[in-house]
Amino acid sequence: MEGSDKKNILIISYFFPPCNKVGGRRWAKFGKYLNRKKHNIYVLSVSTPYSGLCPWEKDLHEFRSNISRLHYIEHQPFHILNKTPQTITGKIKYRLSWYKSKIFKSNATDISEKYRNNLLEQAEKIIVRNNISTVIITGGPFHWCHHAIQLKKKFPGLRFLLDLRDYWTGGEAYKKLSPENKAKEDKMELECISLSDNVFTPAERIAGFLKQKYEEHRNKIIVLPHAFDAEEIPVETSENVSDSKTISFAYGGILYSNMQQAVNRMIELLKHLKLKGFNVRVDIYTFDHSYSELFSNAGLNNVVNYHPTIPPEQLFRTFKSTDYLLQLRAGETEEQHFKSTKFYELIALKKPIVYFGPEGDVSSFITENNLGFSGNTPINELTEAIIKNKREVRIPDVTFNVSQFEYKHITDTLENYL
Repeated sequence: MEGSDKKNILIISYFFPPCNKVGGRRWAKFGKYLNRKKHNIYVLSVSTPYSGLCPWEKDLHEFRSNISRLHYIEHQPFHILNKTPQTITGKIKYRLSWYKSKIFKSNATDISEKYRNNLLEQAEKIIVRNNISTVIITGGPFHWCHHAIQLKKKFPGLRFLLDLRDYWTGGEAYKKLSPENKAKEDKMELECISLSDNVFTPAERIAGFLKQKYEEHRNKIIVLPHAFDAEEIPVETSENVSDSKTISFAYGGILYSNMQQAVNRMIELLKHLKLKGFNVRVDIYTFDHSYSELFSNAGLNNVVNYHPTIPPEQLFRTFKSTDYLLQLRAGETEEQHFKSTKFYELIALKKPIVYFGPEGDVSSFITENNLGFSGNTPINELTEAIIKNKREVRIPDVTFNVSQFEYKHITDTLENYL
């Protein structure tokens, strides 16, 4: 790359490693690969509280010294965080906080509402000191985006790229707002899109929604998909799958509170496989034992094994010795349509995927590309298909070109807009 092509890039992301919230992964990975293309990466984030290891902290190695943090500001009111204060001062604060919440009713719960002044002050210093040419702002949270885009008014010569990872307006949280608060969010979203040079989103449906809502800005709205990091996928080809009378499944990630329908459907499949005389094993790598009671009530407590989360490389090596990989979706916030990093990682492992959740873009992508099975298939038909594929291994289609969804490849696309 010629020296003149090198960009000084500021990524403004509320979440960022070592915080292990998934919201920080996308731009930690893009930062890694942009850095390898010899761009200078700077980051402004928040020192958010977190516990546990962050799998993506290793990706910051080359630009860790360029990461700045804003002091964390608690967004929850005092009476929510301190339900039983013991001191007189605490009790007074509790009462004042409670009254304030009743007088100034708001159904906005954005955790980034209080950062505007600190964010703008620190970002301006970074821009001036490091001769920044491109600013990338990612959300949610979405007030964070609106605060940060104000920098465009002071630095009109810089490129400002807005990355909306989820629905801002149009999503489930937005639909629950009062008309007054909806109008406020609409106004902020419009200003962000108007001021941005380009607007990215990882989801085709979000892009379609934004293009329809903001017709005059449709040409600046770009799908920049989620991706997987090929360096985390095991390269060895030898696989130690389960014996012929055992069918094994594995899942890695959070089991969200609204996945009960998907879990119940999975239980149906497991019970039918057992009735067919197969031994069944399910290994779940997650943070807690959510839904263990459902498995126990179904007589599957000796079938389903919970494990602590492990680093991606180790998890993927374990997945390679599993017959089927599970993809569970809850169906809220239209997640049955969103292709996540985890989704592409499963495809890259070249193992058959079994999807449980509402039908949508994810299940269609899996079945239409012969990458796995939909759990919404009639249970007897699904059971026979799982058994048959265990013997014949016709699925997945190992010729499917998953490399198009590598971070390295998607970063090439991103580079065109810097």
